Amino acid sequence: MEKAYEVSERRSCKVLNINRTAYRYKPKKDEQAIKYTFNNKLKLVLYQISFMMKKDQGFENKRYV
Repeated sequence: MEKAYEVSERRSCKVLNINRTAYRYKPKKDEQAIKYTFNNKLKLVLYQISFMMKKDQGFENKRYV
């Protein structure tokens, strides 16, 4: 609509009654979603391992892990 009628993004979104952030939204690629999920799982596993090590050794201080 912007190019056809030579109006700004702000005005075209106002006419169409949509949010500008929704207009600019670009979905994530599958690779990015997979990396994000993998990184979150990895952080969780590392946290669980450190928690088990603390529990087994009886340390309360983070310096010992």
